[in-house]
Amino acid sequence: MLTFNIPVFWLLFGAVGLGVMLGGVATWMRQGRFRKEARVQKREANQLKHEADSLRKVAQGDIAPGLPAPDHKKAA
Repeated sequence: MLTFNIPVFWLLFGAVGLGVMLGGVATWMRQGRFRKEARVQKREANQLKHEADSLRKVAQGDIAPGLPAPDHKKAA
């Protein structure tokens, strides 16, 4: 027969370590939907920020919407 002679505290440390790892993996997997929602909201917030910045530039007159400046070669 195959027998092992190890101290009991090694078994306890091993069981605690295995429990911590399994608990961490289970928690990480269950929180996946929250991480996905956070990514979606971050992407949307960045998009809205860029839109607000472009509208702020238009309102300040930095960028005038409309037709481009006339070309002097073709101007009457």
